[in-house]
Amino acid sequence: MSSHFVKTATKLGQVLYTKTNVDGSNETAQTTPTSKKSEYHLRKTTAIPCEIRGILYPSITAAAKAVGVTPASITQMLDRKGTLETVGLGKKNPGPVGKTNAAKPITLWGITFASRTDAARKLEICRVKFTRHISKNASHKDKEALMMFMMNYLNKCDTEKKSAQLERELPP
Repeated sequence: MSSHFVKTATKLGQVLYTKTNVDGSNETAQTTPTSKKSEYHLRKTTAIPCEIRGILYPSITAAAKAVGVTPASITQMLDRKGTLETVGLGKKNPGPVGKTNAAKPITLWGITFASRTDAARKLEICRVKFTRHISKNASHKDKEALMMFMMNYLNKCDTEKKSAQLERELPP
């Protein structure tokens, strides 16, 4: 049941609006608008009671606040479906919850990195170049470049391990 004021008649500069209340009774309002703006203002300032899942609210704004949506959502639901039973319940088929593009581990020549970004950082190349190098369509030159970056990384790791080992062996 619609509970909006609807323009029902225009007569000699006077506009008659009619609204069907929740209890079935009709309510009318008459105005002499000076412009379209004042017609809009009349509809905008009149509180329209609405019922959502058995609870009667004094206005669309109050109902919207109570169910956590915007007043526009309520009026759209009324226009599209004619009922407010599902407003504020979320989507019918919501998408996956949480991060869908979460970092996935990547393994190169037996060494596993937490993500592509992590691998690119450790290999000291930019993420875009790294992605191009690991692409299945990568050229032979790209694959060789990736291997060179990987060898530099392994060499750097070995050097750091040896340094740490020497520091532990040196007397204080």
